[in-house]
Amino acid sequence: SEARIETMNAGEIALRCISASIFTLPVAIVVRDNLYSICRVTGPSMEPTLKDGDIVLVRKSEMNLFHGFSSKNITKEKEEEIIMTAHHLWHMNKIDDGPRKVSSRFSFASILPLPGSVIIFFSPCDFPKKYCIKRVIAQEGQHCIPANNPSEIIQVPENSVWVEGDNPKDSEDSCSYGPISKKLIVGYAERILWPLSRFGNVKRVEPDRSWW
Repeated sequence: SEARIETMNAGEIALRCISASIFTLPVAIVVRDNLYSICRVTGPSMEPTLKDGDIVLVRKSEMNLFHGFSSKNITKEKEEEIIMTAHHLWHMNKIDDGPRKVSSRFSFASILPLPGSVIIFFSPCDFPKKYCIKRVIAQEGQHCIPANNPSEIIQVPENSVWVEGDNPKDSEDSCSYGPISKKLIVGYAERILWPLSRFGNVKRVEPDRSWW
């Protein structure tokens, strides 16, 4: 099983908001804004931080090249470029007497999400149909220890991040498909909006398995 993100249309949001009696028109407007979106989490891989059915506020990333939280906005050329990037990052080379390092011939100047942040990104395995939500363990240049292999050390390549679920026993993440390119990143999970019993910020938790 896997924690995924599903975008919500205005009708679904309005229904939730009216039933909760706390949000009205402004929330529907936020969904159409260029800066934020509202999404539903499905799957257990981010438990206990995020649970199946949670509705979260997502701040869109300044590095998102798609300019919209929908695969419909992606041209065929852009899709081919992203797929090529993802497949390139899957190729991992073993460094003698050192950490495993992933080479990348892509170079883009932009700020990467900080380790500990929870991000939403296009799945490198099912692009562009599927969104995923994971926590950043390490960013470019950093070393990290994968959750599934404590004896291994990974060095994250340029313009990439290593992501894992908070529930490693039930998560498909970088331990399976390697680091993800920043070109796949859509945004940051900032706040749980629903259920009301879990309303609050999605906290950034500093990883204890990564270093420079």
